[in-house]
Amino acid sequence: MTKSSAFYLNEFLKENFALDLQVTSKAEKNAIYLIYNSKQDKKGFYKLESNNKGITISGDNEGIFYGIQTLSQLLTQPKSSDGNKISESGFAVPQVSITDYPRFQYRGMHLDVCRHFFSVSFVKRYIDYLAFHKLNIFHWHLTEDQGWRIEIKNILN
Repeated sequence: MTKSSAFYLNEFLKENFALDLQVTSKAEKNAIYLIYNSKQDKKGFYKLESNNKGITISGDNEGIFYGIQTLSQLLTQPKSSDGNKISESGFAVPQVSITDYPRFQYRGMHLDVCRHFFSVSFVKRYIDYLAFHKLNIFHWHLTEDQGWRIEIKNILN
């Protein structure tokens, strides 16, 4: 699971910062470390530390994912004094030490598609926003008492 989180983080960095990191299990200097630690009392617990040696996120599988979301919220691109981006690649991360865990087990949002159609891209973006804000339940309201609302373009082949 930690490996899939590493690939997820790498895709995020590639898409938003044009930065393609190598995913490896050996220690590197100035790297982002994802360390699995199952000996936590609270589910979703993580610790994120950023310093001049690199970035470390440790926790259980859920916690590592939440730590990646926190890291993505901390990432900023360096800007010049006039507010323009200095470069397309590279980013700045403040030196921090964050210890966090979910206060509530159920943290969710609801999307009601019974009366309105939403595109697939909208629903995917909505789910990404939920993950970004560390919400863990997606309640998708698909039906009303009158029946399903699903678009069928052609019922006959």
